[in-house]
Amino acid sequence: MMKHAMYISLFLLLCLAESCTNDRMISISFDTAERLMHTQPDSTLHILQTLDEQHILHGAQKARFALLYYEALEKNDLAFPNDTLIENAIDYYNSQRDYQRLGLALFYQGKRYLQRDSITKAMFAFLQSEKMLQRYRDEELLGTVNFEMALLYQEQHNYKEALTHFQQSLALFQKTDNKKEEGHLLLKNSRPVIYFRS
Repeated sequence: MMKHAMYISLFLLLCLAESCTNDRMISISFDTAERLMHTQPDSTLHILQTLDEQHILHGAQKARFALLYYEALEKNDLAFPNDTLIENAIDYYNSQRDYQRLGLALFYQGKRYLQRDSITKAMFAFLQSEKMLQRYRDEELLGTVNFEMALLYQEQHNYKEALTHFQQSLALFQKTDNKKEEGHLLLKNSRPVIYFRS
């Protein structure tokens, strides 16, 4: 009986050690993916795709994986998957009251809706994202959200709102001094932006 209990304890200790090692490896993979995101997005995507999602067990890991994966897909100009990844991240960050990451998750949800031509849902997600991000003054991401909303309003022929959001987008990017990202957003988007006189 004593021997049996000892084997069970040893087994549990080994499982715990393996779990800790696994958690550490996943964390290192995430950190590496994050570091390479802007310079080598294809490598980032490869790192994330080689992770065994079955080993990403708890909510924090799943939520972080979703944000990194969606960002890597966007940077590689690939379509977002039709799964519940981003919704899980939204639920998790909402429960944690992590409004900055919640804003980012809502932004990606909006982008996914855009890919599926769900314009109303996309706009609602962008508006929610903007509301969350304003708490943290994440000007770069706010600029991106406003740019997407400007394009949506323009497609709906609501030129007044389009102009407002486009001007807000430019002003936010000018504050970040990120001219490269500002120009990249304007150039990569195939939809024409209409300039109005104020």
